[in-house]
Amino acid sequence: MAKIVVHSIIIRSNGYDPSVLDIPVGDHVLWKNEDGETRTVTSIDHLFDSGEIKHDGTYVHTFNEAGSFKYYDRLGTGPRGVAISGIINVT
Repeated sequence: MAKIVVHSIIIRSNGYDPSVLDIPVGDHVLWKNEDGETRTVTSIDHLFDSGEIKHDGTYVHTFNEAGSFKYYDRLGTGPRGVAISGIINVT
């Protein structure tokens, strides 16, 4: 039986931490919102969308295909007016 691997990304007011993550096919990514604002994790190509994640909320997605998956917070921008975004590279 394959071991379940979960990688964590923290959502902060200034972005996702880490903003770039390299993982193998089949691994899971868990995002946790540690910002005081409601945030989202929304893929640019509409493959996944967390919906609204409130403070201390989480979202998990399993990456079953190889590729580079860009995502962003569709509810707003960071404190400097720059869009919050990240990339998951799956091999």
